[in-house]
Amino acid sequence: MTGAVKCTLNEADLLAAYRLRSRGGWLKKLGLVMFLWLAIGLAVAAVKDGFDSLGTTAVFIATVLLLGMAVFIAVALSVHFIFGPRYAKHIFGQQKDLQEPFELSWNDEQLVIESRTSRSWSNFADFIKWRSDGRLLLIYKSANLFHLIPLRFFDSDTQIETLIERFEAMNVPGKRF
Repeated sequence: MTGAVKCTLNEADLLAAYRLRSRGGWLKKLGLVMFLWLAIGLAVAAVKDGFDSLGTTAVFIATVLLLGMAVFIAVALSVHFIFGPRYAKHIFGQQKDLQEPFELSWNDEQLVIESRTSRSWSNFADFIKWRSDGRLLLIYKSANLFHLIPLRFFDSDTQIETLIERFEAMNVPGKRF
């Protein structure tokens, strides 16, 4: 094998992985929510007075948009600070194999993840994407199935770069945050 790393995950790693997984899409979601609220505001204004009083309609639409944005922000903050940590704690406690130490090793063609209860090997080309934020590396086998690798267990930045270069050499798209 070209490289090997021994890891043990903790609850904070899982929470950080969920946050990294959802990063980058919030602006699209905000835009969609604002568009839907605008459409609702326009529809209600059209039904209410047929746009006869443009000033009142503009104030109404602005109010609806601001209300929609406030609701979106409140939901996003509650998910980030309340529900996300609770969910990560619940899943980490429930899924015992997340708590077991595992070894990650790789060569030019394959990535092997091995623990006391399982062994998984995959060709680099079988992964659909990867993401990294300087603390974690997520490697995806499908849209919702990923391996979580904390970067603190690597011996050096060179070792991390070597692994990421293997994904890039196999044309697996990736993103650094």
